[in-house]
Amino acid sequence: MSSDKRDRMGWILLLSVVGIAFLLGTSGCGKKEEKCPVWFKDADKDGYTDGISKVSCSKPSDEYVLLAKHGDCNDNDTDMNPGKIEICDSKDNNCNGQVDEDNVCVFVAVAPKVSAGSNHTCAIKTDGSLWCWGYNGYGQLGDGTATSRNTPVQIQIMSSEVSSVALGYDHTCAVKQDGSLWCWGDNSYGQLGDGTNRVKSTPVKIMSSGVVDVALGGWHTCAIKADGSLWCWGSNWAGQLGDGTSTRKYSPVQIMSSGVSSVALGYWHTCAIKMDGSLWCWGQNGDGQVGDGTDTNKYSPVKITSGVSSVALGDSRTCAIKTDGSLWCWGDNSYGWLGDGTDTDKYSPVKIMSGVVAVALGGNHTCAIKTDGSLWCWGDNEYGQLGDGTNIDKSTPVKIMPSGVSSVALGDNHTCAIKMDGSLWCWGNNEYGQLGDGTNMNKNTPTYIMSLGSGGGGVPSIREKASFDNGE
Repeated sequence: MSSDKRDRMGWILLLSVVGIAFLLGTSGCGKKEEKCPVWFKDADKDGYTDGISKVSCSKPSDEYVLLAKHGDCNDNDTDMNPGKIEICDSKDNNCNGQVDEDNVCVFVAVAPKVSAGSNHTCAIKTDGSLWCWGYNGYGQLGDGTATSRNTPVQIQIMSSEVSSVALGYDHTCAVKQDGSLWCWGDNSYGQLGDGTNRVKSTPVKIMSSGVVDVALGGWHTCAIKADGSLWCWGSNWAGQLGDGTSTRKYSPVQIMSSGVSSVALGYWHTCAIKMDGSLWCWGQNGDGQVGDGTDTNKYSPVKITSGVSSVALGDSRTCAIKTDGSLWCWGDNSYGWLGDGTDTDKYSPVKIMSGVVAVALGGNHTCAIKTDGSLWCWGDNEYGQLGDGTNIDKSTPVKIMPSGVSSVALGDNHTCAIKMDGSLWCWGNNEYGQLGDGTNMNKNTPTYIMSLGSGGGGVPSIREKASFDNGE
């Protein structure tokens, strides 16, 4: 090789080394000897990462942070990181590789809750225990009998880890703190979801985990899973399941794959709110209860409005609260059930009142809680279910309790409310003992039933983990 050729190759090698050194020195940031930081992915934004990192001079995406603790075993679940306390929910909350370890974990107390069916009632105490009473012809109380009760009976098989309960016409479902779903009672149309149409007088596990909410209609059921998916089953003659058919389903069928935040069911129609606040409804629409301006049944979800924070359904009407606290209702308005002062059916939402934080619908009456804790009711009052001391129907809202009401639930013709102190009050039809006051006499004013406990909703205590493995 000639000396000139060797000199040319030497220069090429030298320039290549200098170029590589320059690139390494800038670390891809465009400035010599500037070093880019290491970003760590924190998808659930809980302050812990799973160790996934990127070197970049600019933030890779909103999921990445510069400073964070490591060891997150599920970066998509805020309930799981090394800083969490292990609770009884079938998750490895503290990321130590064990789930509900040693069969002992933290039981999280719940806020007291009440739910009313056609002629039965259930309530959850702050210790997570479930109590039911009223009509029991289909075993909907869950005590293993068909005997109606006029005082609350604890449902022993549910132990004391119940987080929510919902009642249909003659069936009941509850979600436990481990995310499992249990149902019992009438099953004529497959509304229990166990793959049969046989009545169950004790709770049957339908879903093993992942359920965050459940709602019951007349003869159908829907549940929301932790991933935001919506599942429904049972009677479907009017398309109330939302799967595009009119075929009943005896086990859960996925209706929406994600993005659902809440769901409510009427006798034969259904509504769901998505994470973006949009309201979607479907099913029977003969009285305009779907709210799309028509009276045609809908067999799949139809968008009705936006900016909705909560929704409640009755026999054949619907009410929704918007994010500004305004209450809107539509559907069947016989005897002034909607509360707008008329008896004309409404096929699209009509504003009823402002300053509302909660609403519940019964068979033919409605109640709402305002921001000051006052309770207002209207509609059919044949059995005293409005609680105003009369049996006269009301076509506009009437104040029943001046303050202190935290939640309300309505059955076909009875009403129950929980006060801030945890006391439960019921009134209206009491033919089957659904008020729970030990009698079968109707009440047209609120009657004290029992204390559900106070101070619930997030106060932890150590508890041994339970181990329980006419619509058409």
